[in-house]
Amino acid sequence: MTGVTIGVRVHGVPEGLGGTIEALRCSTAGVFDLVLLPDGADEAGVALFGSSCGLPCLAGPNGGGGAAGFNRLAQFNGSRLIVLLESGARVGPGWL
Repeated sequence: MTGVTIGVRVHGVPEGLGGTIEALRCSTAGVFDLVLLPDGADEAGVALFGSSCGLPCLAGPNGGGGAAGFNRLAQFNGSRLIVLLESGARVGPGWL
């Protein structure tokens, strides 16, 4: 467990996911856990992408929306700080 967990909610068409992950890895200082939260997207594809990037994938029953994804994220590892982003979001230096 780290003090920070960042979850990326992937819904609809997840083509922006790679850019989101790259921006997070380049622009986030310190140690953090990064988790994928498929929500109605092609969950098998998201899980495959996550495993190829070494990321856990927390799929829920039938997606469930952003609130359900946040709840899965909050229960994941007990981090003190939890951040939920949408697939396609791009963070910049010093964002966190």
